[in-house]
This record gives sequence, C-alpha cells and structure tokens, in this order.
Amino acid sequence: MKQFTLLLMSLLMVSSLAFAQKKLCVHKLDGTRIEVLASEVSYIDFEDVATEPDDTEDDEPVVPETSGFVEKPFSVSAIKTVTFSSGNLQYHAANNEWRFAPNQTDHIGEENSNISPTYNGWIDLFGWGTGNNPTNISSEGETNFVDWGVNKIGNFAPNTWRTLTSDEWEYIIKGRPNAEQLIGIAKVNGVNGLILLPDNWTCPSGGTFKPGFDDDYCIECYGNYQTFSSSDWAKLEASGAVFLPTVGSRYGFDVDYVQNFAYYWSTTARGENDAFLLFFCSEVAEMEDYNRGDGQSVRLVKDNNKTDDSADSLGIAEGHEYVDLGLPSGTLWATCNVGANAPEDYGDYFAWGEITTKTTFDWSTYKWCNGGSHSLTKYCTNSDYGTVDNKTVLDLADDAAYANWGGEWRMPTSTELDELRTECTWTWNVKNGINGCIVTGPNGNTIFLPAAGVLDGSNWLEVGTIGGYWSSLLGTYYSDDAYGVGFNSNEVDCTNVSYRGSGLPIRPVLHLE
Repeated sequence: MKQFTLLLMSLLMVSSLAFAQKKLCVHKLDGTRIEVLASEVSYIDFEDVATEPDDTEDDEPVVPETSGFVEKPFSVSAIKTVTFSSGNLQYHAANNEWRFAPNQTDHIGEENSNISPTYNGWIDLFGWGTGNNPTNISSEGETNFVDWGVNKIGNFAPNTWRTLTSDEWEYIIKGRPNAEQLIGIAKVNGVNGLILLPDNWTCPSGGTFKPGFDDDYCIECYGNYQTFSSSDWAKLEASGAVFLPTVGSRYGFDVDYVQNFAYYWSTTARGENDAFLLFFCSEVAEMEDYNRGDGQSVRLVKDNNKTDDSADSLGIAEGHEYVDLGLPSGTLWATCNVGANAPEDYGDYFAWGEITTKTTFDWSTYKWCNGGSHSLTKYCTNSDYGTVDNKTVLDLADDAAYANWGGEWRMPTSTELDELRTECTWTWNVKNGINGCIVTGPNGNTIFLPAAGVLDGSNWLEVGTIGGYWSSLLGTYYSDDAYGVGFNSNEVDCTNVSYRGSGLPIRPVLHLE
C-alpha cells in the first residue's frame, strides 16, 4: 500500500518568491499541522513510502492517543479532577469525522452557517446532546442528551472523553480553592477568549497572567485587559493553561457574536427545552440556560484515573510505611489502615477511644459508658451524656494507632484531618476492586483511603459507598459523637462522622524530627 508524504499539494515545484511572507501549512489527518516558511521551500514532490502489509482486523480496538492535550488537573468537585482536551470539538459531516481543533485558539466562526449532513467542511457549534446527530438544527433540540465523547475523536477511542456537568463547570470557575485567581479574559494570538488555569498553578518563568474580567463587555475589552503573543502564550500553555475561544453562537443557520461572546454546553438539562451552559463575555463568566437547539461550543474533558495509584512509600517507622504528602504541617501519613496489609484493605474497626477491635459495636459493648449513650464515664463535656470530665482529646493510652503500632504513631488530630481535606486533591477511584479515594498531596505523592463503611452492631453499612475515619477529638456538639473525616464519590467533609460506639477504621500519622 502506497502512502504519500504530502496530500494537499498538486504542484510538483513552487517558487519561494510566489509565497513571500507566507507559510506552507500541511494539515494532517490527526488534526495536527506542519508549518514551513515558504521562503525556505525549494520544491515539493511526492515520494512512495514502503509500508508493511496491513494485517489489522477491522474490529481491532482503537488505541487511545497519549499526547495532544494539556496534562494538568482541574478539580470539578472536592474529590474529582479532569483533564481538558487540547482544543474545541470539531466535526466534518462529509467524512463523518471528529477531531479536536489543532490549536486552542482555533475556531470555525461564520462558516458554521454551512451546517448540513453533507457539508464538506468543519463545524464547531452544535445543538445540545447531539453526539449521535451533530448536524441537527431543529429549534426544539434533542430530548435526550448523547455525549459527543461516545465517538472516536481523532485517534482517541470512543468514550475516552466526556462533557462537563453544570455543577462541574461551576466548580471550575467558582468552587475551586482560589478560583478567582485561576480565571481571566485575554486576547491570545489575535483571538478573544477565557483562560482557565489548573489546580496549584505556578506562573512560569518569564510569564504573566492577570486574573479577572473587564468592567465592560465589548470585543476590544479582551485585548485591552491583557494580550498574549504566540511566544507569550506558549509559556502559559506549557504550564497547563486552557484557552476557551469566543466562538459565538448559531441560531438555525445564523452565526452571531463571534469574538464577543461564548457558550459552552454542559450535560445538564433545564426543563423540557433548555440546558445549562458556561457563558462568558469580557465582563463575566457564569452558568446560564439556553435553548437546546442553539448551536454552541463543546470542550470535552477526561477523568483523571491514575493507572498507578499505589501510595508513594518514602519511609518506614516501627515496620509500617508512611508517605510525605508535602503538607504544610509536615504530617506523615501511613499507607495502610491499622490492621491492614495493603492500602486498599479495610483493616480493623475500632470504637472511638478503644484500642482493640471486636465483633459487635454498640453502647452495650462500649468501654467508656455504662450501657448507653447518656451514661458516659470518660470524655464527656455535658452532664446530659454522663459524668463530666471535660476531656476532649484522647489520652495516648486510648489511642488505637499508638497502642497497636507504637513508636511515634498516633491517630490524626482534627486539625490534621482538616489539612488533609483542604490541602490535598481527593479523587474517587477503584484500587484492586475496592472503592475509595486517592488523596494527592501538594508534592504529588498519594495515599489511598478505602471506602470501608461503618460497623453498627454487627452490621456492615455503606461498605464501598462511604468512607469514615476517626480523629482523636471528641464530637464538637455532642459528647456521644466523635470527630473525623467522611467521604463518598461526590464530596469529602470533616465533621462528627459517627457515634462513639460504632466501628470505623483508623489511618495513623506521625511527625519525625
């Protein structure tokens, strides 16, 4: 089978003078391109390339690409991160072909008015949920959402990419820690748009960025606020910056607001005819709802699931591994729960303040009471719950981590759990068939916390659905509760996680001088 090194040129020779001040651009089928100054071109010819016979079966799985997108995480919830595609989604109807725009600034513009099932060109404005019907221009739009990510896009396998929900867009622009410092309008390579910066972004050497928006909305406002040349933008892009161009909007066959406004679909419907999208102009970025039949932009993401989510073991103390997550306090976290042999093992369960596990967890078996929640004998601040001693932090003798592991190991304080929640990225994941959260520290090191549920009486509750871990602090409101961290696939919080007599796992910590 013959292949040609150039597919777009029919001339065998060109004069460099004919292309003065021009660039020769070769657009490849994978959406990338090669650029050469015409003044440097002597001639162009076609050469046969010897290839091995193609023995690939038609049904061989498509191998996903491993490059071509910005590999920096963006949080879309407290425990989930995604990676953006390298450009807006584009579709070629005549070829039934999907791709990402070759560059983040690339957009189709007015030519979206040519939309049709036979149009021999690219479009990038789509009705809501038209993953299986991209040229639909019905004013009513789709009833059911079909994600564009179900398609093979470039060389990416189907279902590699997906569309953000409304809540996820909202979290990116407003919910992330320091979110207002990670978003700003700009003019990049002559194109107006919105810059989104990844979590924990650091400005590259020689780079600049001004977060925020202008006080007015106009086409000129983007460039007046800040402008990036090709070389300036390259620095930001290399640091993980995402650029959403102002592609405008299509109403039927009419395209408006190019270089002024932008609208990026979410998966979230509103009522029977509308759906939520990210709208922005030079003055604001916010979630709004628009008619599903309108043609808007699509920027896909893929979920970040580490292929190697094992904890990064940096040391051993008393025979147990620990990880330095790069936390400000210097706290070192164990890689396993007490009683576990691997990070994904649930380990032993303990009632709060007890140092041995057992088979039944209720008030009748709890060490620090006389049979009920209102007869507490230790760690009580309210006489309604028993004998008041105003002790709120476990004595070391009642610390299950210290009692079982010894040395400097102990249960985490409430402050240390709060730090783990706020300073780390929590990502719901599956490790060796066990649900839980990968917790990624500021330095990139990780631990895995399995969703071990809770033992109530002798019953296992919410195993694989929720995770709860004790701290050494008594409950902040009621003496029969204790403080800890709880999480599921959508959120993570530090609170009074359960009543003291129930059984939860323990993840030890230590500090080394």
